Amino acid sequence: MKISHNLIGNLLTLSINEHITGLTEVDTIKILIKENSECQTLKIDIIDGFVIPSALIGYLMKLINVDNKSISIVAHQKELQELLIDLKLDESFHLIRA
Repeated sequence: MKISHNLIGNLLTLSINEHITGLTEVDTIKILIKENSECQTLKIDIIDGFVIPSALIGYLMKLINVDNKSISIVAHQKELQELLIDLKLDESFHLIRA
């Protein structure tokens, strides 16, 4: 998984260029978020991925519901967009279709 991050003010942007396939990738994402825990807004740009592991979904929901973070997911692949809509996560994750 290729991931880059950018911090501007209170916004942390993660750009993910490959599939998120397992717990190692999820842990990498979690570490980047924790290292920038002062950020209240998180934008996750998933360019090539078409699934999100349940462990990451759970962690992101915790950030929204417990830590009061605002999260938006930019989904480039139609399969990922449909998955988030089917799981009724499009509003929670402020889905942006790219």
